[in-house]
Amino acid sequence: MVRDQFFAFTAQKVAPYAHGWHLADELIPLPLIAELGSMGVFGMTIPAAYGGLDMGKLAMCVVSEELSRGWIGVGSLVTRSEIAAELILTGGTDRQKADFLPGIASREILPTAVFAEPDTGSDLGALRTRAHRDGDSWRIHGKSWITHAARADLMTLLVRTDPATRDYSGLSMLLAAKPRGDAAHPSPRRACRGARSACSAIAA
Repeated sequence: MVRDQFFAFTAQKVAPYAHGWHLADELIPLPLIAELGSMGVFGMTIPAAYGGLDMGKLAMCVVSEELSRGWIGVGSLVTRSEIAAELILTGGTDRQKADFLPGIASREILPTAVFAEPDTGSDLGALRTRAHRDGDSWRIHGKSWITHAARADLMTLLVRTDPATRDYSGLSMLLAAKPRGDAAHPSPRRACRGARSACSAIAA
């Protein structure tokens, strides 16, 4: 049933327009994101206690597959939320879970995965982006590739916090809120404000 539902959705609302969005280098339309959010796709694996559907990985994979059939950019929206939710569920504090998971499930918070680098690709153990503490904050050096960066509200940021290492042992995961961009201003530089503005560690 899930596959049939999203096959039909993609055939009607994604596939006919995807090539045009690609050629115009457009962001995924917000009404489409809102409709996907109302269908629960961003909280498919998030527990019901945090506002998710608690449907499990198989359902999430099926939905991502069917949306990607129309355009992989739309399908990857689902996996960005899945990655962020999984990281927070397995490594986050109770405060971080309460702050972020309901917003991810409802689409209020659009997350992005900040992992890959030009020279490392999927070999995350070779990642060179560095982070160091500066008082109560973290300073990040070296990141250049970010998936769905413009519209994201929350970055799950993989960084090397132990500069002496050259493998997975020196990596940490940070959560960093950012202002949401749009087509005119994809990288707004106004200051982050509010309860989710701080960059905080969830795993080291």
